[in-house]
Amino acid sequence: MLRKWRQDCKFCVTVANPQADDSPLIAVSEEFETMTGYSRSEILGVNCRFLNQGVDMNPQDPSVTTAHKG
Repeated sequence: MLRKWRQDCKFCVTVANPQADDSPLIAVSEEFETMTGYSRSEILGVNCRFLNQGVDMNPQDPSVTTAHKG
């Protein structure tokens, strides 16, 4: 079922398992792979926090949690 979903999906999607330790990714769309540059084999089984590496984010900063209107 996931293989068919992955082939048909035309947008960025990740699916995590919240019941497993650290909520690892269990599926990602091909569009997600293209956008991030990471292959499925690199990221399945890993929590999505790896995408924040090298990003200076302060959770107290309102711009981190507030959407900006453009």
